[in-house]
Amino acid sequence: MSKEEPPRRRASRVAIALEVEWGFKRHLETYAGCLRCAYDAGWECAITANTDQIITLGEGARAFDGILARTTNPMTMMAKKAGVPIVNV
Repeated sequence: MSKEEPPRRRASRVAIALEVEWGFKRHLETYAGCLRCAYDAGWECAITANTDQIITLGEGARAFDGILARTTNPMTMMAKKAGVPIVNV
């Protein structure tokens, strides 16, 4: 008699939006830390440009379940309005 595996829940989709154009060690280490945390948590990650448009896909659909970013005031307000958790790093 075999046991069925419980259904897997969808992995959280998280955007990582930081400045990489500078290439400073602290920026790269921040990315590495974010990716390590995401891997440990089982998140699906997308490294994306740091822009306010990452909040929604259009028609009000959420593009991500959460955002790790060098956030701006407009980005924070849009995330709050859309109900998307955002963390400033």
